[in-house]
Amino acid sequence: MLKLLSFIMTFVFCAQVIGQTNGYTLQECVEIATSKSLSVKQALVSLEQARSQEKTQKLSFLPTANASASHSYNFGRSIDRFSNEFVNTTVRNNFFSLNTNWILYNGLQQQNTLKMQEANRIAAEQGVKQSKNDIALQVADVFLQYVMNKENIQVLENQKSQTEKQLELAQKRFEAGSINEGDVLTLKAQKANDEFNITNAQNALENAKMNLRVLMFLPLLEEFDLVFKDTLNVDEAIFNAEEVYENAVKVMPQIKRAEAQLEASKMMYKTALGARAPTVSAFANASTVFSGQAQEVVGQPTSTGFAPIGVVDATGQIVSAPVLDFNTQTIAFGQQLNNNFGQSAGVQVNIPIFNGNRVNNNILTNKTNLMMNDLNLQNAKMQLRNEIILAVNNAKLALKRYKAANQSLLAQERSLNFAKKSFEAGVLNYYDYNNARLLFLNAQSQKQSAKFEYIFRNKIVQFYSKNSWDI
Repeated sequence: MLKLLSFIMTFVFCAQVIGQTNGYTLQECVEIATSKSLSVKQALVSLEQARSQEKTQKLSFLPTANASASHSYNFGRSIDRFSNEFVNTTVRNNFFSLNTNWILYNGLQQQNTLKMQEANRIAAEQGVKQSKNDIALQVADVFLQYVMNKENIQVLENQKSQTEKQLELAQKRFEAGSINEGDVLTLKAQKANDEFNITNAQNALENAKMNLRVLMFLPLLEEFDLVFKDTLNVDEAIFNAEEVYENAVKVMPQIKRAEAQLEASKMMYKTALGARAPTVSAFANASTVFSGQAQEVVGQPTSTGFAPIGVVDATGQIVSAPVLDFNTQTIAFGQQLNNNFGQSAGVQVNIPIFNGNRVNNNILTNKTNLMMNDLNLQNAKMQLRNEIILAVNNAKLALKRYKAANQSLLAQERSLNFAKKSFEAGVLNYYDYNNARLLFLNAQSQKQSAKFEYIFRNKIVQFYSKNSWDI
């Protein structure tokens, strides 16, 4: 019983979770999609790499400092570095050093490299913005498709409802003998066609919902709805392509990114040129050493007798000298380090003369890279201009289509009212009346479609002008 109750509670909870419907605005959809987009995450990783490289380059202006230490043993026959004699024993050695180097001048390579890394970081930042813009445009497109399909379903549902009412009325008239069976069959066929159109519209809605779910990385079972204010203000339209382009070229990230990449290539070229200049650097070194073979005399020497050391040539007399026995011990570790401590400092100049033409080849490579990035910037501007011209033209056509659809709806509404009165007066057959009704419903659908298309096309133009999506 307890297991059954637990199962029922779990089922009810899951049903409530699945049944919950979230209402997302376009801004929320964009934020969710960009926060989970893999392309945006990749762009953010590239940005972190660019920031790290810039920080590393800034630190390259500081002097380098390296410390080293060694602990070793010499076995067998070797030369004692202190007595400069051969010894045949195990000798312990320790070596300590501290080195520093500071580049004073190298043809401004470090400064230009830093400027290059700064430009790369700016390009990476604009790359993140561009990735977000790409996702935002995709989300906005699917968002408008979803809303348009949902509105279209409502129009088709109204059409079906009116068809059902007409069918019910026609059925009564047929039973009363005022119309023939063909009119009833026509309405039944129309009802089946309405249901077919609704099914197609629902499939289109589900397809748009699935595309939006994929872009937002939502769970497959999560139901959601969209919140959209379909306000239409024709006065907000911007149809001057040159004006839009002048604004867009200042704010769109693809242009700023191309400009930053061009600046980075300029600095790379200057850095390559700097490799021809001499490199001036200052250095300093401090070191000390300890050896287990280093000995010192302790106490007073003792005499163990005399030993001949030579002969006087004139008399042949043997010259002797006392033989002394010395007591020694290894010099203390700290004392050796202090006694053997040495320092050095200086300035070094390296002048490049010949290095396999690597410097010249690197200069040529960076020069061609500079030319390529300059062309990339021009291409980005040209592509942006073409996109804006197309977007403005599409917005103009969408506005014309919306106005035409609005006029068509008004005309079809008047035609339907006239047909309805004529049909009720008996001077118009049902086929012609139903045809007028279908034309009116089709005009409603066309106006709805034209309205959302114009909203979307106009917002695209505003997006290029302001680099923001404000639906």
